[in-house]
Amino acid sequence: MKVLLNEMRKPLLKVIFLLLLTSVGVV
Repeated sequence: MKVLLNEMRKPLLKVIFLLLLTSVGVV
């Protein structure tokens, strides 16, 4: 279960990081 959560968290962090980068680039 922990491994599955970690695997789901990795891409989620990537998406959040990309959203932050794009928002900073737009603003």
